[in-house]
Amino acid sequence: MSIRSIKLFVSLFFFLVLTGCLDDHHYGTVSPGGSASIPLELTTVDHLAGSQGGQGSANGDLSTASFYHPSSSVLVGTDLYVYGSNCIIRKIDLAAKTVSTFAGTFGTGGSTDGTGTEASFMMEAMATDGTSLFTCNRNNIIRQIDIATAEVTTLAGTYSSGSADGIGTEARFSEPYDMAVIDGFIYVVEKRTCSIRKIEINSKTVSTLPLTGGALTFPTGLTTDGTNLFVADYSSDDIKKIDLASNTISTLCTIHSPGRIVYSGAGAVKKLFVSSAVEPLIYTVDLTTDNPTILAGAENTSGYVDANGDEARFNGPRDLSIDTDGDTLYVCDRENHAIRAIDIPTQDVTTLSGMPAESGSTDATGVDARFNGPESIASDGTNLYVADTQNHTVRQIAIATGQVTTLAGKAGEKGTTDSVKSAARFREPMGMTLAGDSLYVADSDNHTVRQIAIATGQVTTLAGEAGEVGVTDGTGHDARFCSPQRLTNDGTFLYLTESALSIRKIEIATGKVTTLNDETGNPAVLDGHDHLSELTLVGKILYVATDNHTILRMNPATGEIRTLAGSSGDDGSDDGTGADARFDGPSAVASDGTNLYVADSENRTLRKIVIASGEVTTLSGSVGIRGATDGPVAAALFGSPAGLVVDMTNRRLFVVDNSNNCIRSIR
Repeated sequence: MSIRSIKLFVSLFFFLVLTGCLDDHHYGTVSPGGSASIPLELTTVDHLAGSQGGQGSANGDLSTASFYHPSSSVLVGTDLYVYGSNCIIRKIDLAAKTVSTFAGTFGTGGSTDGTGTEASFMMEAMATDGTSLFTCNRNNIIRQIDIATAEVTTLAGTYSSGSADGIGTEARFSEPYDMAVIDGFIYVVEKRTCSIRKIEINSKTVSTLPLTGGALTFPTGLTTDGTNLFVADYSSDDIKKIDLASNTISTLCTIHSPGRIVYSGAGAVKKLFVSSAVEPLIYTVDLTTDNPTILAGAENTSGYVDANGDEARFNGPRDLSIDTDGDTLYVCDRENHAIRAIDIPTQDVTTLSGMPAESGSTDATGVDARFNGPESIASDGTNLYVADTQNHTVRQIAIATGQVTTLAGKAGEKGTTDSVKSAARFREPMGMTLAGDSLYVADSDNHTVRQIAIATGQVTTLAGEAGEVGVTDGTGHDARFCSPQRLTNDGTFLYLTESALSIRKIEIATGKVTTLNDETGNPAVLDGHDHLSELTLVGKILYVATDNHTILRMNPATGEIRTLAGSSGDDGSDDGTGADARFDGPSAVASDGTNLYVADSENRTLRKIVIASGEVTTLSGSVGIRGATDGPVAAALFGSPAGLVVDMTNRRLFVVDNSNNCIRSIR
């Protein structure tokens, strides 16, 4: 090739670069130290900082399993069966210290009979005779499960509510709420009719107990000592006793709003254990004196603390089970998504399995730190910066150590103050991007864009006026925004999404704000989208995640907008190319220069898009399954991935797991 030809080639190359004709398919922006030519190879998910807990349905060891609103339990030998809002019955093998799925289909409520995962449930409570589990369903059906085979059959009742006695499906129930088994009979307490129904298991014959001497007002729990029934009667604040020989009802004692109840006949003293339906308390009732006392928890103080007696904390304790020795009480701690264990002789409370996604504002290292609804994340290769939205702060994480500190703002205090570090105030900061030595923050509820000098923590307002809402272009405080959401930059300009469905451009040096135009030269308002989420810049092209289940591609220079992947208005989880792929509420997008990574929030997954072809695959997470499980990307689970950043220096993808209140690392 001649010198003249080389000069012409070089000139043409730079002309194409400057005019944007060589787009992101070949040249992508990456974080410091990175290379766009070497895409990430991601294999393993870890917790970097924040809570390790979270709701879910992950099986495995007790320490790694997760639960979702556990509400009913029963103990058979050394196996504890637990049901929760994810519509499945889990088995906790206390001897092997493992959790597995026993029956039911994740997320599918119903009354389908079948074996194991073929069956479906909408359950209120369980009971056992040692060979079978019996369930009362919200759809007015009583089911039987063979423990040895996991075969589920209908014992009595149908979808239709009523109070008719009869055999099997001829009988009708009306909101059966709890149950107990005695010598071949199931006793069921009905919340709506406030009655006790009796089912002979072998014949499936259903009858109604003719109670005398009193009545139930709103029964929520039922247990038995073999001779009597004990009922937690919520509205009357009473524990009722029913003598089965005479069907006579009497008041045993008073407990404020009792919930579930279990009997223990082990040892010299017979006892009842009762969970409160409104207070985070567990009571015990000595049946020799009929006096209730608090076993664990504290009035008006919900939380999650393993400790002794009144120093322990629960959050919505529900069903109770007790071992045959009468030494350990198992508690379905519903809102903490955990199974707790109380050592009755010592009153020590521990967590058997599961853990809440604890929120907070603690500065600490790794899993000892706490966040509260974090939304987005940025990286300079040494530190991560997190918009800790519900704390109204900006946090900093040292990547090497996981040490978390607060860079600016004060937890729990909203405001508009421009100042230094903890003296500054934000109001629900959302998106962030790094440019030079500063961090730029979309201060959503203040409708402003803020600038933080990282070295000093000095916070100033770059553009917008706090409390003033609009879409006005202008410079600095003359501009107006409508709930700015997410940010990216090219070193000269910031690009910003907002609730007004437009994309704004801010000149960093001057604070001058303009609205990007479409191909017609008019402001590009992306109609058909209720919300624009994250955006990222790859080369000269913007990619935007939308709640309309698409990833858009926009050329700021020409205004051209097209859909890279997904189909507008069609949610789903299908992998595929371009319009054949499906997303469900994607909230964040980041790039390594070759691929886009998408936080597919409602699917609880991370997706990968090859930019050149639009091919979409699922990188990590399981569709619809909540969890906080670390490990290989194919096995990891997420709560609600909300923010992403690619760190090419450390060759990692960092994920803000919003509902789990933590930051995850994928390498």
